[in-house]
Amino acid sequence: METVFIKIVNMSISAGWLVLAVIVARFLLKKAPKWVSVLLWGLVGLRLVMPFTIKSGFSLLPSAEVISPSIGYAKNPTINSGISAFDNAVNPALGATLTANPGDSANPMQVWIFIFSIIWIAGIIILLTYGLISYLRLYKRVSEAALLKENVWICDRVETPFILGIFRPRIYLPSSLDEKDMEYVLSHEKAHLRRKDHIWKPIGFLLLSVYWFNPLIWAAYILLCRDIEMACDEKVITDLETSEKKAYANALVSCSMQRRLVIACPLAFGEVGVKERVKAVLNYKKPAFWITIFAIIACVVVAACFLTSPKPDEQDSHYNLSSVGVYYGIYMYGDLAKLGILSNEDGEYFSFGFDPFSSYMNIGSITEEDGKLICKTSDGKYTYVFDIKDAQTLIFDAKRSASVKLIDPNFGEQIEDGSEFHFSDQLSAAGIQTDIDTYRTDYIGDAPKVSQIAMRLPYPDGYSYSSIEIQSAHEPYGLTVYLNGDQPISQDEFEEAARVAFGYIGNMGTIRFCKADTKEELAAFERGEVEGAYDRIPCVMVNGRLYLDTGMDASGMIPPTPDSSFDGAITSEVDGSELPTRNDQSNFGTGFGYKIIDDSNIAIYMNQNWCLFRQENDSYSYGTDISYGSSQIYSQEDMISAVNLITDEFNTWEGCELHSIRYTSDDCNSRDNIAWMNELAKAQGLDIVFTQCIEFVSDFHSPVDSAEAGAWNPDEEYTDWQWWLARTDNGEWHLMTMGY
Repeated sequence: METVFIKIVNMSISAGWLVLAVIVARFLLKKAPKWVSVLLWGLVGLRLVMPFTIKSGFSLLPSAEVISPSIGYAKNPTINSGISAFDNAVNPALGATLTANPGDSANPMQVWIFIFSIIWIAGIIILLTYGLISYLRLYKRVSEAALLKENVWICDRVETPFILGIFRPRIYLPSSLDEKDMEYVLSHEKAHLRRKDHIWKPIGFLLLSVYWFNPLIWAAYILLCRDIEMACDEKVITDLETSEKKAYANALVSCSMQRRLVIACPLAFGEVGVKERVKAVLNYKKPAFWITIFAIIACVVVAACFLTSPKPDEQDSHYNLSSVGVYYGIYMYGDLAKLGILSNEDGEYFSFGFDPFSSYMNIGSITEEDGKLICKTSDGKYTYVFDIKDAQTLIFDAKRSASVKLIDPNFGEQIEDGSEFHFSDQLSAAGIQTDIDTYRTDYIGDAPKVSQIAMRLPYPDGYSYSSIEIQSAHEPYGLTVYLNGDQPISQDEFEEAARVAFGYIGNMGTIRFCKADTKEELAAFERGEVEGAYDRIPCVMVNGRLYLDTGMDASGMIPPTPDSSFDGAITSEVDGSELPTRNDQSNFGTGFGYKIIDDSNIAIYMNQNWCLFRQENDSYSYGTDISYGSSQIYSQEDMISAVNLITDEFNTWEGCELHSIRYTSDDCNSRDNIAWMNELAKAQGLDIVFTQCIEFVSDFHSPVDSAEAGAWNPDEEYTDWQWWLARTDNGEWHLMTMGY
């Protein structure tokens, strides 16, 4: 529903520009036939029902898509209206209020889009209900009408002539209608029938019901109703004499009625803009032929400029190497070699995989010089050069590149000089392993990262990413990935994608793969069903200690640039399913520098970012769900140091298994709680006056064996176990108390 709502909003914005253009054209074409104005409103209706647009160099729309369909998953949501001043005013406000918090179960923008979607649906229901009730009330009122002739009926309970009905329209006349006015009234209503206005007006109301939130669409509908009536007036009076025009105008006045709320029906003779219509009737002059031709040309110009969307600049294409985007794509040489080109706010990078038996990761930065793409690995050892033939094709320049000889020459074809790499839309986790590593997260509620991971999963041939749906209301937390494709396929072919997803999304319990169009389930997996190479969290051995990836940014804990401040570098690696056993060894690659923060934490410099790794221990390891929530008081570093004290204490509880730790809220730092902490300090003989306190709650399981359980109830899940810590301003935390 949210996707449909965003699509409707984008279509509404595009139609809004067309409405403004029609209002201007309508003013400039005052002397043109009135049916031209109705035709222009028909263009607006066409734009509102078109789910697609034709790209054209004539388009005057500032932006083809103001709101991205994926805005709900964006870490920093932005819009692209095509008007820089407007975007510069709105986007900072969006970023300040709706920036995603990884600890939340859903992106704030997702929540608001869902709320707006519900309001939108409610508005549609209200308007359609109103239209239906109005129709039924009027239908009941004319139930006692008497047939006059053909499809003309006389009724005592109506005040003005109108047409009612769509498939079998009837003309209803009030019994009080003067006989001398009847001829003009019937001519007007029959003109409506010939023009099918009894169909077009309800269609207009249906569109208004869908786009009710846009005031420009309301203006368009009101003006449409007015122009429909004036076009029929014009049709009737074209060949009338001056005296007859006056009689027609008198009929309009005598049948006029008070303005009512906009409804879907009926077509009333004297309902809309009577004063303006009378004036137009009395001053009517048949338009000159050249004015009619000019008006038709104006309609064509308006259609060409506002029914189409602007062509994307060549530089905006996601596979053009000079563009800036979330990713560029994958270039393939046969089934063996794969060059991944990617980009983010920090720069442009590549990964080059050509030998499945090599453990070296060819990753690094890219530059463009004189029509060549130059790829240099991050350790400076190797350079690979490609000639840019076009946006779809890269040509390997072996003479200027490092060796690409295979360890096992029998495995595949050697990549020779001049070999062509062709663009592929299908992103592959294996092809851009370093890229997907940057999105690893412990929480399925981290929607921006989860969506990026889903985009990069290794889907079977013939299937590609469309969208995701996250279930974070209860455990097991689940992810549904909707895919484009219609090839016959078995569940086993999705196992690799599931394995990667479980490895990169820490607390995800289930994953489903479904078709985007029909929602048909293609495959489903639970975490326990899938085992393999991606089951281990990234980890590294340094100084005899094992450190695990926390998924958190450590930039605020060390210098912003690496310079020469590395304490060491990762020089060897093991398979992703194994644990490192030697110093400076990892299970995710080599060539990364690291800096030691303290006894429990190190930072590793990867992809222009410092990533926080924490020392592994027996009880607190991957699988413990830590949520730092959102705080205006404490930094992430403050919370990490507090959690370290909690886990150090928990590690002394033999046989217990820690499942989660959660920050409560900033309300914990109240005066009463700080006073309580100082009372505890006094009772414990501490000569400290605390000024801040913090509370976490945790879930853990006690030992199964009653002999090991001690004071704990054996084999029991303890939930919301409280941990209270206190400190002086920016001092060290003290664990003061715990329990219920």
